[in-house]
Parts: sequence; structure tokens; C-alpha cells
Amino acid sequence: MIETYLTNRPSSLRMIFVLIDAYVGPTKLDIQMCQWLTSYSLPFYIVANKSDKVKLSQQPDRRREIALTLGVTEEEISWVSSTKQYGLKELRSHVAHLLTGI
Repeated sequence: MIETYLTNRPSSLRMIFVLIDAYVGPTKLDIQMCQWLTSYSLPFYIVANKSDKVKLSQQPDRRREIALTLGVTEEEISWVSSTKQYGLKELRSHVAHLLTGI
């Protein structure tokens, strides 16, 4: 159902946000989704949630691992935690920028 929606909708689609569990890392389905989005040249941005569950000392390595696994740059990943309210302001700003073009 989502395939039809994403491939047949008008070109007004600005971004697809792909949620990844920062603690678990990308699953096979996450990898498949990103590869599929890339094959259709659909814009996507990774949101690594539950980042509070990853030790601070391990976060840089986890971010690199996620980026390499999904074929994106580290800058294309928002590192967020709803529990600790980490990264939400930046993510909201990113969404606002997409919506308003600012």
C-alpha cells in the first residue's frame, strides 16, 4: 500500500522520514526500505530514535555504523530521544524548513 502511495503521488513530496531504533540499529527491513527509496529517487531522512539508550561513548560509532549501513552521511541522521527530549528541537526545525522552505 505504501509503495503505491509513494510512487504514484504528485511530486509535492518533500521528504520521507525513516525511523530507526538507535539502540538496535538498522534492521533488514530498514535497509530494504532505504534501498527501495533510493532506487525510486525518493528523498528520505533517517531519524534514529531512542538515542538515550545508546551510551554517550558509543554514539559516534553507532552513528557511523547506521550511516554506512544505510548508505547515507552522518549529517542525514537525526539523533533523537523523546524520553530525554534530545534532538527534537533540531528535528522540528528541519521539518519546519521543509514545510516553509526557509
